[in-house]
Amino acid sequence: MSINRLKSLRVIGEEVAQVVESTFIFTGEDNDIRVYDVDLEIINFDYYLFKDKVVLQGEIHANGIFYYLNLECDSDENNELFHCSFNLPFETEVEIEGLKPGLKMGDRLILPVQDAENTLDIQNYVLELDYRVDYGHRLSECKDDTFAKLVVLARILVKASRWEQTEVCTNEYANRCTNRCRNKLIDEFYNGCF
Repeated sequence: MSINRLKSLRVIGEEVAQVVESTFIFTGEDNDIRVYDVDLEIINFDYYLFKDKVVLQGEIHANGIFYYLNLECDSDENNELFHCSFNLPFETEVEIEGLKPGLKMGDRLILPVQDAENTLDIQNYVLELDYRVDYGHRLSECKDDTFAKLVVLARILVKASRWEQTEVCTNEYANRCTNRCRNKLIDEFYNGCF
């Protein structure tokens, strides 16, 4: 029997962060504005670790295509398309109990002098990136402006894991027996089916 050491990730916890940001697109004209399409992506994404907490920061980059309703013609096909691009900064946090930098040695957690945060592995996955557009009117300087309010929703899964070293006992004879038993069961299954 021999003892091997494996370096593995043990999941500490996972949590979903939800971000809701919004911005206004004012026309400054009397025509109604309509949003044709919006393409979203998260950029400049970073995270910071604290005890039992992960703080997420970044920007939601939105590329919007919109048009003004032409009240003189009945079809939307003759309307001219416009493009606008903007970034919506966000900051949110998720609480993951048991999250703290350090090396696990036995039952104790020891904080190394250098690179304590490298003992943890934080993974972020964007689960959902969606938008909604609300239309309305606003009075400004004695005229009625129409606007579109873009509301963006982002849901991000944060998974925190710790690198650990685990000792595993292996027995070469047991491995050979396990493989032989598995092959025998597979043979019996196929012989019984045909």
